[in-house]
Amino acid sequence: MVAVPGPCVDAAADAGRRLAEVTAPLGDVPLAHDDAPDLDGDGTRDRMFSAGAGVTTNTALYVVRGTCAHFVGDVGQAPERSPTAARHHGLIDLRIADTVACEGARCGCEPGELWFRFDGTAYQLDDAASRHGAEKSCRGD
Repeated sequence: MVAVPGPCVDAAADAGRRLAEVTAPLGDVPLAHDDAPDLDGDGTRDRMFSAGAGVTTNTALYVVRGTCAHFVGDVGQAPERSPTAARHHGLIDLRIADTVACEGARCGCEPGELWFRFDGTAYQLDDAASRHGAEKSCRGD
C-alpha cells in the first residue's frame, strides 16, 4: 500500500475549509462526488469534493484509509475516468477536460486535456503530457 501525505482528516470538513474561497460568496458547500475514483487501487472509492462552476471549479481529492482521509491535491475540474491511466507514486494519473478556451469563444474551440500526476505529495499538472484547449479563429478575422 502506497504511503499518503498529510494528517488524517475528515474529508468533508477539510474540503469545506479548502474550498471556502469558492463557496463562501454564494453560501454553498462543496459537492461530494459519489463517483470518485479509487486513486490508490485498494478497491475502495476515495473522496472528491468540488465547488464553483465552469472554469472556476476546484476539486479537492482525498485518499481514504479506514476512517482517515488524506488530502492529495486540487485538480480544478472533476477528473474523467481513464481505464488506461498510468500510476505515479502509487496513485492513478488523472485526466481533466480543458475547456477554458471555450468559454466565450465566438467561433468554437478545440477542447484540450490536462494530465495530473501524483508527485508523492500532491497531484501536479504535467505540462508535457497535457494539451491545452484552443479557441478557433473566425473566418475573416
